[in-house]
Amino acid sequence: MPRIRQVLKYAVMTCAVFGILWTVLAELIPNRFVRIFMSPTENILEIAPDIIRKYGISFLPKGRSR
Repeated sequence: MPRIRQVLKYAVMTCAVFGILWTVLAELIPNRFVRIFMSPTENILEIAPDIIRKYGISFLPKGRSR
């Protein structure tokens, strides 16, 4: 049982780190993510940062989910 708890601890920590990392990147460079997946128009670049930032914040609770 101790090994299972250790693996669970590492899994939760990994989720938390990636959730924080994604949130920071979504806050700092949201349009870069848009450019990775498409050739955006000016209109898309105008509205995308707000959407990506909201989506990025949703990853914060993932590290605490069980």
